[in-house]
Amino acid sequence: DILFRHPEMRDRLRRNTATLKEGLRSLGIEADDTPVPIVAWCVGTEKEMRGIQKDLLRRGIAVPYLKYIGAPASGVLRVTVFSTHTAGQIRRLLEELARIL
Repeated sequence: DILFRHPEMRDRLRRNTATLKEGLRSLGIEADDTPVPIVAWCVGTEKEMRGIQKDLLRRGIAVPYLKYIGAPASGVLRVTVFSTHTAGQIRRLLEELARIL
């Protein structure tokens, strides 16, 4: 019902997803080109990814590190994009990742 009354939410979700994935690719992080608003990526070893996760958290950005069936043995960092994320929030995540990497 909400999406029927507010189709702009769907459009914003698509834009936010594309922006994040394009930004990750510009950092050399593999991100698919689908509209799915969940992005999981692997950069290095488990230790390195846990370090990235901790660095982001120290900067006020919570990105979960996960291990699950189908993911690389070293695990992944995983973000879910929402229509309510602002362009500034997405940009900040990408800027902080660029500083860390």
